[in-house]
Order: sequence, then C-alpha cells, then structure tokens
Amino acid sequence: MPTFSLVVAAYNRGPYMQQCLDTLVGQTFRDIEIIVVDDASTDNTLDIIQTYAQRDCRIKVIAKKHNGGAHLARIDGCLASTGDYLIFVDGDDELETKTCEILAPYVIAHDVDIVRFGRTVLGEGECNQKNVSALEGMYNRKCSELYGEQILSALYSDQEQRLTYCVIDSVFKGPMIREAFGRMTHGKLGRMEDAYESFVIADHAKSLIAVPECRMLIYHFGRGISGNNVIPLEVFDRDQSNMNVIANSVVEYAENRNAFVRGCSAWFIDDVLRIVANEWEHRLDKSNHAEGLRLIAQVWGKESACMVAITPLLGRANELCLKGQMPLPDDEYYHWSGLFEQYRLHGVMNSKLSERIKELSEYESKLNQITQETNRHILAVQKAEKERIEKNRILKTGSISKKIVDCILPEESRMRRAIRGFLLPFRS
Repeated sequence: MPTFSLVVAAYNRGPYMQQCLDTLVGQTFRDIEIIVVDDASTDNTLDIIQTYAQRDCRIKVIAKKHNGGAHLARIDGCLASTGDYLIFVDGDDELETKTCEILAPYVIAHDVDIVRFGRTVLGEGECNQKNVSALEGMYNRKCSELYGEQILSALYSDQEQRLTYCVIDSVFKGPMIREAFGRMTHGKLGRMEDAYESFVIADHAKSLIAVPECRMLIYHFGRGISGNNVIPLEVFDRDQSNMNVIANSVVEYAENRNAFVRGCSAWFIDDVLRIVANEWEHRLDKSNHAEGLRLIAQVWGKESACMVAITPLLGRANELCLKGQMPLPDDEYYHWSGLFEQYRLHGVMNSKLSERIKELSEYESKLNQITQETNRHILAVQKAEKERIEKNRILKTGSISKKIVDCILPEESRMRRAIRGFLLPFRS
C-alpha cells in the first residue's frame, strides 16, 4: 500500500496534461500511486495519459466512456485509491516535485485528517495577472489547528479569517477521504463542485492543520473555468444553474445532520448567491444584466433576484452619499436602480433582504435630500447670475425705454446684437 495516492481528474486537458504528469512522476518521494481519471475527453488527453502509464507502472488509468464532470471523476479516482494519504490534482495544474517528500514526515508525525498546504498562483492573461497577489493572500491564509466542528465553521461561516473551500490544496488521510466520498451524491455536478465536496469532507474530518508557507500547488488561474473575464450570457446561465444544484446538494446532505451542520449549509446558500451576484455584476456585459437577472429569478426565485439586484445599487448609493453628490442622468446608479425596481419586493420573509431594502430606503432619502439641496444651490447661482446681468443692463427689464427699443430692434435682431457688442466694453 503506497504512502500517497495522487488522484488526477482530467477532461480535454491535452495542452497541459504532459506538464501536469511530469510533476507527478517526477516526485522525489517515490512511494506513490498516480490515478488518472480521463472523463471521456474528446482531444488527445487520454493518449497522453496512456503513454505515461506505459512508462511508469505507478500510474493507473481510469478511462470513462461518458463525461460525468470532475466530481464523479474524483469519486472514481478516490474510491480506487489505496494510499495512506491522498492528494487531488486538476489536470491543468501541477505539484512541486518535492511535495510528497516534504509533506510525508509532517503528515505522519501529526496524524491529522487534513493538512492544507499553500499554492503559487500563476495568472493566465493580463486580466487575471492583476488578481494574483490578492488570490495568493486568500488561498494562503494561516490558521490555528482546528478540531471537530471548528473545521466546518472555518469554511462555512462568517469567521474573519475564513478558509477557502477547495480540495486540491490538501493532503487527506486515506480512510477518512474514501469514507467521505463514498457518502457523496453520485449525481453530476458542475461549477463549484469542490465546494460541495469540501462541505462533506469537513463534516467527516476530526482534525486540520494548515501549512500555507509550504506552497506545493502550482495553480493556473484563468485556465478551465476560473478567471475574471467577461462571459457570454449562456455561460453565465449554465454556471448559475450549476451553482444552484451545488447549493441544493449541500442542503440535502445537511438535512440528516445536526443543527450546526444545517446552519452551515444555510450560510453556504447565502455565500453561493453572493458569488452569483458578483458574476452577474462584473462578468456579464451591461447589456445582458436584465436578462441575466431574469434567469436568476427563474432558477433561484424572485427574493434571490431581488437580493442580487440590490447589491450593486447599495454600493453605488453609498458612494454617492459619502461624496454628497446627486446622481447625474448617465450615472450607473440609474442602471442598477432600474434593474432593482423590476424585482423590488415588499413584506419579504428573508431578514437579510429586509434589512437591505430598509438600508436602500435610507440611502434613497439621503440622495433625495442631496438632490434637493443641489437643485436649490443651482437655482441660487442662476438667480445671482441673472441679477448680475440685470444690474449691468443699460435698458432695465420692464422699463418703458426697453419696451420701445424691443419694438424697434427685436432682442435677437442683427442690429441689436451689433449694438450690444459695441456697448459691451463700456459696461465694466
């Protein structure tokens, strides 16, 4: 029985598969097995995997006939593993070649269910490169040793230093991870399947230690589905629908658990909706916001769509109030406001949404006050300017002489303008 099982899920990763496998077969710690699950790839991924398997007897290949997604591929790989410890790897990422050598004595000495290690983030493309520093800070957070319910709480609650839910940055104790994956849904999952997997794992684990300073994972942000680029409406709809399935899968798992686990599942639903809102606001083109919101309402319900729509509106309203500015006609405030009004609800059951609607009403009152004050100031300035112009007039408004001149030389006549231009230097 090997010390480590390295389980790789791969679907159409031809351009990256060789790079990934090189870092696995090149591990300086040799007592490993490498299980690669090809999820019915349509490119040359399986050919590359089989070529490596012919060269290295430690590689086991599971070639699926039908594509089932990364979650089902991980289940197959995990349940086929025999190692004392297991590490999941995505087919477009790599591990440092000394990963197993460095972690082996550590996991054996500490005898914990999960050891989380750090990652080096490599941004793919100019857009994603800007996020590398922030992502590394998020993924490589330090935390104290966690036990029992502390693990689930650190992942699925509002703790200040919350850990990210992910399965590719950890060493898992073999028996624990195989039991956890054996109890997971065998239905096809999509976007954020690792969040569901992390939930079940965290509920099974009894101990966790984080060593973020050991950056063993080389993570390519922007390959696959990660990244921050603008996405088409159909991609957004697919992703938000998949995330709804993930949220419901977590709730279904938690139904038979205790109140604490159910509470964490409720928090998770809110967090997933927050991610959907962020994708809707930042990754959809502005012209697709209305249709995107309709799709959210269709999948998540009107209250959720209302929660999504109110988020950027509150942000912009807060900015304007802090600056004491009224929104100009082309301000984005009106874009978000128009979208929100389509889904504004009254008497909502969701307490968080109710609080946000109340907060928006307060902002709207402040903005109305700012607008009134601004308009009064504009009128005062206009009045002062009008009085200044009247003071400098040779022919005062309403005087008999002005009425006579107006009859003889109309206000906008060529002669009137010529005389006005001649007299202008004498007015100061």
